Amino acid sequence: RTKWPLVTPAIVAAYIAVFFLLASGRGELDNPKTLIELRGNIGPRTTNGEWWRLGAAMFVHVSALHLIAEIAGLVQIGLLVERLVGRMAFAVLFMATGGHARICNLAFHSVAVHAGSAGAIFGVYGLLMASLVLGMIQRSTLTVPVGVLKGFWPGVAVFVVYNTLTEGPV
Repeated sequence: RTKWPLVTPAIVAAYIAVFFLLASGRGELDNPKTLIELRGNIGPRTTNGEWWRLGAAMFVHVSALHLIAEIAGLVQIGLLVERLVGRMAFAVLFMATGGHARICNLAFHSVAVHAGSAGAIFGVYGLLMASLVLGMIQRSTLTVPVGVLKGFWPGVAVFVVYNTLTEGPV
């Protein structure tokens, strides 16, 4: 549907730009106090008028490894899903699922600092799975070859393993 995906590369560029901007400042990125200053999501601040933190926290990463894992998890699948559903639908899905994940973080861990966009990336995975199932139920001209899906496993594995091992707030 979309010949040239633009949203996924823009998200990755924003990840990298924000990471280097924040890493060049003072403080350790994995320090909760630093993360609060750098726009991390935390209940007392977010629920007291700083709602923009729900979106901003998705572009804050606590380490280079965190950044690499999220880029590995997003790039290949994001490029495919964006081409399947279109730029606007992809951007809305990414921000909505990421925002929903941030709200769930606030509900379950309100005084912990949260950063990253794992929830948004898992939302992209969910849309890919739904698209594949729908494509099997209703034959479509837009099909994803199995060989393409097999090529995704290294990035998905890095992302899932990283998020499984580092599960929880900072």
